Amino acid sequence: MATGELIDPIAAHHGGTFVDTFTDQLARAAAALTDERLADRARRALLTQLARRWLGCAITAFVADGGAPRGAFAWQTFLIKYPVCARLFAESEASWRGDVARLLAATARAFPGEPIAALVHDAGFLGSRRSAHLLTFASGQRAVYRPYPLPAAPWFMEVCGALELPTRALRVEGEVTWDEHVAPQPCPADAHARYFRTAGRFARLLEAVRGKDMHLRNVRIVGDAPVILDLEGVLAHRDDVSPLTAGFLPVVARDPTGARIELGGLHPGGVVTLAVRQPRLVVEGAPRFEHAFSTREVDATTPAPIGEHVDDVLAGYAELDAALGRLDLRALAARVTFPSAVFARPGIAYRALLFASMAPALLTDEAARDRMIAQAAPHERGPLRALRAVRYTAPAPAPDFAPHDDARHAACAALIRAAIAATTGSAG
Repeated sequence: MATGELIDPIAAHHGGTFVDTFTDQLARAAAALTDERLADRARRALLTQLARRWLGCAITAFVADGGAPRGAFAWQTFLIKYPVCARLFAESEASWRGDVARLLAATARAFPGEPIAALVHDAGFLGSRRSAHLLTFASGQRAVYRPYPLPAAPWFMEVCGALELPTRALRVEGEVTWDEHVAPQPCPADAHARYFRTAGRFARLLEAVRGKDMHLRNVRIVGDAPVILDLEGVLAHRDDVSPLTAGFLPVVARDPTGARIELGGLHPGGVVTLAVRQPRLVVEGAPRFEHAFSTREVDATTPAPIGEHVDDVLAGYAELDAALGRLDLRALAARVTFPSAVFARPGIAYRALLFASMAPALLTDEAARDRMIAQAAPHERGPLRALRAVRYTAPAPAPDFAPHDDARHAACAALIRAAIAATTGSAG
């Protein structure tokens, strides 16, 4: 690691400055991973999850102390100084063991006799989320495992099938959701118009099912159609529903310099600067945090400039709206008796609160930390105390499968055209 390099502790996993922090503890945890269905590569990935959770518990204390403890005496001293970390370490390991046990039980039911050759886990903020795992089995088969139920996802696929939109196999088994692995595929030049017409159809459907959180990391180019990866935002609790609510169509904002940046699920790719300061770890002598604007390199989710295809997007939007007027979807709407996600706080705001709850002074005193966490919503306090992400659900709202009248359709088309015209490279 180069001196002075800025390291985001999320992306850095448990490496760099803290690469050998938990060596002895991980060796003990590794000895307990004896299931013969786990290949060495998958076993190492699971241990990395645990290391990231432990790092999340204590990284601010490590930075405050100028480094992580080394050796038994240093660890004992550290845990006396930061007793909250001792609790967080124990709870993190216990929850990790439970998560691993549920993963192995679910794969044994869904893929009997299939050893897990490899595992990739999007751990979120310092390993705090229960998020998707991409599993590769010894046979070469791949599947996405989500350790929480998403009943709206297979329902949404049925709606897509009824409306002749692309579908894939999704199923909920108890507290687990299984999804297909979606590999990106380039869109041929002669299929660009078809891609954007399909995107327009999805935009109208996402409006009907109150979609949210369909940002660029949740969209992938697969041949002549966009594919939405994470369907947790289907039937979200929103009152201000419009074609732009889902975040699937382009959104323009300003970066910290005042320059225009493009957001949204349909994105040209490139470097995106997030307009909120985030804590970043600086390795320059003793490690320290500084708050800086985060930049990310993102893949394109449009095969061509969307401004050149605004008419295709609008044509697809109109086609799907006409299909809603032609098809009877009341039976599918009546089946919405399950819970769906509530996005009570923007993810970036929750991350800031989560990070603030790990201030070194709060890691010395449980009562002080609890007083700080009390500012959160009641359903967030338990997860914050345990450094876990909030998954809050409530009875799903009803979809609106009624077609637009002429005035509503014209207003929505104008919104879409204006949103696309505002993006870089638009034809207007």
